[in-house]
Amino acid sequence: MRNILLTLGLVCAAVPAQAAVTIDFQNLTTEGNRPSVSYPEVTFTNGLDRPLSVIRTFSTGDSRICAIGNNFACTGELIATFAKPVNNLQLDVLGVNLPTDIVSFLVEFGAGESETVTFSNLNLGVDANLIDLGRFRDVSRFELTSTDATGVSIDNVRFAPVPEPGTWAMMIAGFGLAGAALRRRAPRAVFA
Repeated sequence: MRNILLTLGLVCAAVPAQAAVTIDFQNLTTEGNRPSVSYPEVTFTNGLDRPLSVIRTFSTGDSRICAIGNNFACTGELIATFAKPVNNLQLDVLGVNLPTDIVSFLVEFGAGESETVTFSNLNLGVDANLIDLGRFRDVSRFELTSTDATGVSIDNVRFAPVPEPGTWAMMIAGFGLAGAALRRRAPRAVFA
């Protein structure tokens, strides 16, 4: 009985964690404008009711997206809306051209909270800048804006889905069963 409880407990406790997701836009093989870019986990749109643009670097085959602004450059408001809350959010931002340019993120997280985070003095030119928004938990949406006159684009959006409550319950139950199995005492032999 003890072995059965221990095995059942370990199986329940070993509920697989949901794997981290990376969206690198490699499936976007044609350049051009489109109203939105959607994946099962997240949808990207432009807050200015203008299209998103797919930028493809032909030498590397790399794709990235940006939001078209009023001047037809990548100066729009890029919005990412997640299907379910996520954690450990990171992404690469490209195209910050002057040391004085600022990239701002309005991050919506938790139970209706929001905070604006700004980055300045990022790498210049074509180097990607890693933006780490991992301190926010249960992120549901972010808006990206920039003071860069030519705009910015994003690539390699990385995040981890928040575990469902049922996953937590199964894991806690598994640890409880394993603990119960380990706590049970084996019968002692009594010598007369």
